[in-house]
Amino acid sequence: MPGQNTIASEEILPFEQLIAEMEHPDPNRSWDAVNALGASGDKRAVPLLMKALEKDMTQRTGIALAIIPALGFLRDERTVPLLLKALNNTDVNWPGREVAARALGDIGSKQAVPDLIRAAWLPETRNAAIEALAGIGDPRATDVLLSALSEEEDTNSREAAITGLIRIGANAVPALIDKLNVCNKEYTTNYERALAAMILGRIGDMRAVNSLNRALNDPNPKVRKSAESALEYLMNG
Repeated sequence: MPGQNTIASEEILPFEQLIAEMEHPDPNRSWDAVNALGASGDKRAVPLLMKALEKDMTQRTGIALAIIPALGFLRDERTVPLLLKALNNTDVNWPGREVAARALGDIGSKQAVPDLIRAAWLPETRNAAIEALAGIGDPRATDVLLSALSEEEDTNSREAAITGLIRIGANAVPALIDKLNVCNKEYTTNYERALAAMILGRIGDMRAVNSLNRALNDPNPKVRKSAESALEYLMNG
């Protein structure tokens, strides 16, 4: 794939030359130029990269998978509507949905949260959207992040969801308490309940104390141990 190796630091070209390289017929050179522009942090590149992405979304020039991450690295709110368009593109041949979710996570815009929540329920974009939502830490994502605590979830997504719920903090506490309290395995597993207890301890909200104390007598040993550790962390941590 073009662009797996970006232009070496000692070979970085001036801004104007990088822009010219974007149009080079050799896809490796155009890809590397886009990567270098994203890594540069130079916001002058934003409108030019956006224009190139809009072109690719209609003409399929083949460089969108470099442009979208570059826009994420540049972290400019102006790009959010276009990246949302890339995320929500329903063309079955469009390859940019997953990288768009990751780029929106890099930018960290709360404007993207509703669309990322929808993307998190779709198999193609679930992992990227979960990780993006975890990084943003918006309370609206609490339920979908809770859904990613499953033992069957992708490991990176599950770990991101844990981090995201801790980041959301107090706003996630009522839902986490509900998760801990539900013993019906049709709705939640003991694995998820043990994670909920751990997260409650890390958040450190005293509203969780009663539920954690009850969990000390839970039939499941993993839930009991997690509740004990959470209480110790909450009280001493």
